[in-house]
Amino acid sequence: MEEWCVQNGAEYVYMATDRANSASLELFTQKHSFIHFRSPTVLVRPVHPHHDVPTHPRRCRIVKLSPSLAEAVYLRAFSSAEFFPKDISAILSNPVSPWAPS
Repeated sequence: MEEWCVQNGAEYVYMATDRANSASLELFTQKHSFIHFRSPTVLVRPVHPHHDVPTHPRRCRIVKLSPSLAEAVYLRAFSSAEFFPKDISAILSNPVSPWAPS
């Protein structure tokens, strides 16, 4: 993985794990010389319908956006975030993305 990163111009390799996962922390810090950088915020998106998600029909609505509009929204809201992907357009247009054009 690190060789691929070097070949593709990456300056750092990041790894994320739960802070309670001592085996993972020890593996990466003691055996692979990683250092604690930050405790990242992890975002999640369901990949199947969740029928128990609370909603209030008069106060919110979920709207599917086109990849280009979603990119504009993400850029406006999150572009200054430390871990914001520079290739957000490629991510949103990827065939496995739920936002990708059909």
